[in-house]
Amino acid sequence: MKIKKIEMQGFKSFVDKTALHFPKGITAIVGPNGCGKSNIVDAIRWVLGEQNARHLRGKLMEDVIFTGSETRKPIGMAEVILTLSNEEGLAPAEYVNFTEIEVARKLFRSGESEYYINKVDARLRDVVELFTDTGIGTRAYSIVEQGQVGWLITAKPEERRIIFEEAAGINKYRHRKEAALRKLEATKENLTRVSDIISEVNRQLNSLNRQAKKAERYKILRDELKGIELFMAKEEYSRLKNNMEATENNLGSLKERDMEITSAISTKQSEIEDIRIKYLNEESLLKEIKSKAFSIVNSIQTSEQDIEISRIRAAELKKNEERLRQETEDLTAQNERVSGEIEDLNRNIADISVIINAGETQLSERENVLISVLEKLSQQDRDLKEKKALFADTAARLMQIRNSMQFYSREEELIKLKSERAEKEKNEIEALISSKGKAVDELSTKIREAEYKKQDIEKIEETVTGRIKALEQTLAQKDSEQKVIKENLTVTSSRLSTLKELERNFEGFKEGVKAIMQNRKDGIRDIVADIIETSSEYEKAVEAAVGEKLQYIIVDGQNDGILAVEYLRENAMGRGSFVPLNGINSTAPAPDASVANALPILNLVKVKEGYSHIADYLLGNVIVTDNLKSAVETWNTNAGNRTIVTMNGDVIDLHGVITGGTSGLKDSGILQKKREIKESSVLISDMEHKIAGLDAEINNIKKEMDDAQKVFETLKADRHSKDIELVNLDGVFKREESELNRLKERMNILEFETDEAKRHFSEICSKRGELVKEAESLEVSGSKTETFIKTIEEEVMVLLKEKESLQNIVTDIKVSLASSRERLDGMRLKETEKEEFIEKVSRQTDAKMLEIEKGGREISTHESNILKTQREIEELLKEKDAISREDVIKEETINALAQEIKSLEDRIRASKQELDVLRADINAASLALKEMELNITHLLARVEEKYHIHIDIHIPSEETKLMGDEAITARHEELKRQIESLGEVSMSALEEYAELERRQQFLLDQQSDLNKSVETLHKAINRINRTTRQRFRETFDAINTKFQEVFPVFFPGGRAELRLTDDGDILESGIDIAAQPSGKRLQNISLLSGGEKAMTATALIFSIFLIKPSPFCLLDEVDAPLDDANIGRFNEFLKEMTRKSQFLLITHNKGTMEIADTLFGITMEEAGVSKVVSVKLN
Repeated sequence: MKIKKIEMQGFKSFVDKTALHFPKGITAIVGPNGCGKSNIVDAIRWVLGEQNARHLRGKLMEDVIFTGSETRKPIGMAEVILTLSNEEGLAPAEYVNFTEIEVARKLFRSGESEYYINKVDARLRDVVELFTDTGIGTRAYSIVEQGQVGWLITAKPEERRIIFEEAAGINKYRHRKEAALRKLEATKENLTRVSDIISEVNRQLNSLNRQAKKAERYKILRDELKGIELFMAKEEYSRLKNNMEATENNLGSLKERDMEITSAISTKQSEIEDIRIKYLNEESLLKEIKSKAFSIVNSIQTSEQDIEISRIRAAELKKNEERLRQETEDLTAQNERVSGEIEDLNRNIADISVIINAGETQLSERENVLISVLEKLSQQDRDLKEKKALFADTAARLMQIRNSMQFYSREEELIKLKSERAEKEKNEIEALISSKGKAVDELSTKIREAEYKKQDIEKIEETVTGRIKALEQTLAQKDSEQKVIKENLTVTSSRLSTLKELERNFEGFKEGVKAIMQNRKDGIRDIVADIIETSSEYEKAVEAAVGEKLQYIIVDGQNDGILAVEYLRENAMGRGSFVPLNGINSTAPAPDASVANALPILNLVKVKEGYSHIADYLLGNVIVTDNLKSAVETWNTNAGNRTIVTMNGDVIDLHGVITGGTSGLKDSGILQKKREIKESSVLISDMEHKIAGLDAEINNIKKEMDDAQKVFETLKADRHSKDIELVNLDGVFKREESELNRLKERMNILEFETDEAKRHFSEICSKRGELVKEAESLEVSGSKTETFIKTIEEEVMVLLKEKESLQNIVTDIKVSLASSRERLDGMRLKETEKEEFIEKVSRQTDAKMLEIEKGGREISTHESNILKTQREIEELLKEKDAISREDVIKEETINALAQEIKSLEDRIRASKQELDVLRADINAASLALKEMELNITHLLARVEEKYHIHIDIHIPSEETKLMGDEAITARHEELKRQIESLGEVSMSALEEYAELERRQQFLLDQQSDLNKSVETLHKAINRINRTTRQRFRETFDAINTKFQEVFPVFFPGGRAELRLTDDGDILESGIDIAAQPSGKRLQNISLLSGGEKAMTATALIFSIFLIKPSPFCLLDEVDAPLDDANIGRFNEFLKEMTRKSQFLLITHNKGTMEIADTLFGITMEEAGVSKVVSVKLN
């Protein structure tokens, strides 16, 4: 895998995108110190996966990103792409079919790093594995940097071993051994943990055994405590119910009193409202009177103010009249003075006008003469410019023609030369186009084939993906369905278990029935409830019809019934009723089946075989109707011989007694419980079958999904392989196609250039002949034009002198006229200003006279208004006195109404105080009632939460009923003390104990498996050690032999050898180098000179290359310490090695540069930025 190309961007000093193409043979990289040559070595090492920034001559990995310069800003990313040739097919199996392998690495300033292999995301591990045991890597002998030659000499023997391991190809074994050791260590740790856990589990088993025994004792005490606590709760429930009834009665009487007082208060408040309406009406009238009085006072004040204002205004108007008369007299005097000044100005204007007319006549005569001269001069000037321009154009054209003729001569020579070169290049390109076209067609065919295969894979992959999604949806649906069924199964099983427990314990049955059935003896058959079944809609009717007879016990004969009664009496276990199976006397008449709206109840029940005569006894005279109203109608029309029940459980007996309502308990029917047990059992069986079926379906779906997923992964891997193949083929195709297009474009350009050259040559010959004729004609006309120009120039000089004399005369006349016109304009302006002033004074005089007249009229108006207003004020004062008397009367009426309102409000306040006391009592009674309700609710909730049973359902045992309150309390406390003395009890101890036993067995199995794993790992490590020992010994001996052959090449007459520091432990042994240059004793390499050390290290590296050649070798200034003689030997050996490997050299030595096939020059034209210049040497 030789290096074909490296691309760098943002890496150290290579800020711009830089690409270096490395051909086969020796490539030398040269340039001044500090220009960035070694950065290329760092880039190769970095892209191969180097993780230590110090090996890249930095402190942090971010140091490889361009940090900026004086002229450039820092950038945020470094990227290196290394392209390797795989034409020999030496890459790992995964990449053996690729002709090129592209490895890329990116680093962002944020610290994120990315790796790519053939433009596909990869891990660092993938990059390392790609180059493992190939001689390529960050620590391999294929890269020898500055100072590494010295390191090879000065390194410890154990450190020197690294390059020998790489050459031996045992790195992968070393990695496997390290992985196996890590697994072994982890397995041992797991084994220790499992042993610790087993010890802990054994300890827990002992503890749980004790807890299980304690749980049994706790269960017995708890059941007894439950019975006592339920009895106490029921007694408390009854007491609270009685207290609630008393409190409710008291609350009713208090509320009645509250209504009486509230009604009285409402009546008084209505009276107050009537009085307040009168009060408001009177108050409104009073406000109107006061408002009218206030309005009159305001009118009087306003009139008085108007009088005062009129008097002040009349005085001001008289003063203003005097001022205006004085100003009018002043304006008249100014008018007379300005009229005299205007007459003097008119006389001066007439004199100046005469002078101006005479000057204008003289100026017109002189200007006409000057215009005639200027026209002649302008005509001569135009003629002169035209002739000069014509002469200049002629001269310029002649010069242009001479230059063009010289240019056309040179063009003819160039066209001939270009045509010859173009023909030669066309022949070469035609051959290249033919070969490239074939290559592009072949690549295009390969790409289409690969795309078709990829499309086929994608279609199959799409189908498989759709199948997986469909299976996932089906699996989710089945899981959801199974989950719902399991939840329902749990609920139903729990309910069934509860019902069976109740049935086994005969909950809800009388104490005597429970005692007989729990201690069943010979002759005892069933309970009546066990022999009758009906549908759910008729359960209430049947239970109501049979009533307590459902708890009758069926016995074989009357003697069995007698024995059972005696047993109950002797043991004080309550009472019971017993029905002899063969001795029952059923005399009940069968009901008439034709009764309207009714059915015989026997038609609605199913009776256990052998018990039909008992059913006739119990239900023979019972019929069923829809509702109580219908039952009453039926009884009235068919009375006397039957019992009637309704669907809701209401009963009308033979005598017309109606029994009905509700028991207040939910699900309390015995028949209902038995039906529910039967239905739940069937339902549970169905659900279990469904769950088993769903389990099978789910397992099948999962298996199918696993198979589909395996197919999908295989297809994904195939598609990925095709993607990589397409990327490589596409890259090659684009390069070949681009080259072919470039050649075709070049061919078109050459053909176009050839045609253009021929056409251009013909045009040049034609143009040169035309230019010769034109030049002869222009020389003749230019001579004539030059003579005409001289004649016109002489005439122009005479006209210029005459023009200058006339211009001076005209200027003097214009100055004199301008001065006279300026004086005339000034006088006329003054005359206009004086006339405007006179007009303005006249307008001001007229305005002031009008203002005097207006003031006189206004004074008369104000004096008449004063007299009128004084008469109005007198009338308003009389009206004000009358309104004041009416105001006093209204205030007395309002005060009387206010006193009456206050008296009523006092009586309402007293009633409200009584009402507040009463409502406080009501609130206290309501609060007490609420508290009782809350206590009952809490009591029921507490019992329901603790024992999952309603208080009303619970039937206390006879023993508990016979105990006194003190005995019950004492026993309750004793049971609590006994339970507390047991301490904390785990009711799940038995289940936990079994679970822990299963866990113990599982852990013991795990322990056995881990011991087997440890043994297997030891065997694997021993195999790796054997293989590593063998390979290292073979490689070491081969390199040592080759080193003994190569060393004399560099040191003629000398000898050297490699030695293991510990032959007994070859896996860890270091390597020493002993060298003996010619004429010296065999000694350790550290005693040699600097040049000798460098040559010895070089000999060792070449020896390794001869045994295990690396695809390429990068040497960074390895030849620096060598003299000219040793440089020659080094270069000769290097040339021989190029047959096996590609060499990249960084050097300053001219001798080394001479043997290079390609030279790359690194420069820094811009500070801090490296630039590449390449030269290919033949």
